[in-house]
Amino acid sequence: MFFEKEIYFLGLFGVLFLLVLWFRYLRSKRKNRLKIGNPNLVLALTKNYNHKGFLLKNGLLLSSVPLLIFCLANLQSVGGSANITRSGVDILYLLDVSKSMLATDVAPSRLERAKHLLIQFSEKYPDNKYGLILFSGNAYMQMPLTSDLANAKQLIAAASAASVPAGGTQVDAALTLCQKAFGSKDKKYKVAILVSDGESHTDNSITAAKQLKDSGVVVYTIGIGTTEGSTIIDAAKNDFKKDKDGNTVITKLNETVLKEIAGITNGKYIPFSGTEAVMENLSKDLALLGTKKITDKTFMRYSSYYQWFGLAALIVLTVSFFIPTVKKYA
Repeated sequence: MFFEKEIYFLGLFGVLFLLVLWFRYLRSKRKNRLKIGNPNLVLALTKNYNHKGFLLKNGLLLSSVPLLIFCLANLQSVGGSANITRSGVDILYLLDVSKSMLATDVAPSRLERAKHLLIQFSEKYPDNKYGLILFSGNAYMQMPLTSDLANAKQLIAAASAASVPAGGTQVDAALTLCQKAFGSKDKKYKVAILVSDGESHTDNSITAAKQLKDSGVVVYTIGIGTTEGSTIIDAAKNDFKKDKDGNTVITKLNETVLKEIAGITNGKYIPFSGTEAVMENLSKDLALLGTKKITDKTFMRYSSYYQWFGLAALIVLTVSFFIPTVKKYA
């Protein structure tokens, strides 16, 4: 069991303050009675006063405040779970976070535009399951396949060149990890979307792509960048990145390897010409693959108990209303 809005418990500090005022008031009344001096005189003057009734009435009024606070905080328990069934596919994003993706020939940078594309696509098709692999000189499973769209978007947005410290661009490492993530149980409804500038520093991408095809994974490759190329800003030096000979590095889009990977896996190569254009292109092809039923067990039903605290507070207030503070004599 848990409280839905625990912030209301701050009101208990107000109850503590009221208790302090209450005891100060009672002490002040006692001092005033002692000032009169003669106990018999005090008793005669207050013979119609119901002291016990006064204490009980105000004590009940005070106790209703914490009951109302508990009512507002809303005590809850999980009342059950519901299976949500929807139609979609399993999609693994393979996102290149190498330093060449910091080039600005696609403003504000290749990497930022790639991240924006993946987030927009996820939002447009929330019924799919999404996973995320980041790669540069190595590949890391940033997020396994999940239906948690909010978490997926957050991890995509947080991706940076620092996410994978090893330098270089090993597309084959990402493809191999992709195969492991999907497994070999099903050979349908498995899609990988590879976003990169294609500057692969290894020659094993084709072999890895063939293995993916055998596992039933269709790879769509998105080439981001320009064939004319662009310089890269070295943030540490606040200057253009240079090679070991001191020449300014120019990074260019390598479409060849991306086209080969897509072709081998029966996917498609899509050059980045804008987020909407790429999404439309992807949507048309994915629609031809069909979908499968995806079932998620999600806690949906909650039982609330605020009404019992509210009822208790109402009873306490009602009883206090009928407690007299003046004695009645026949």
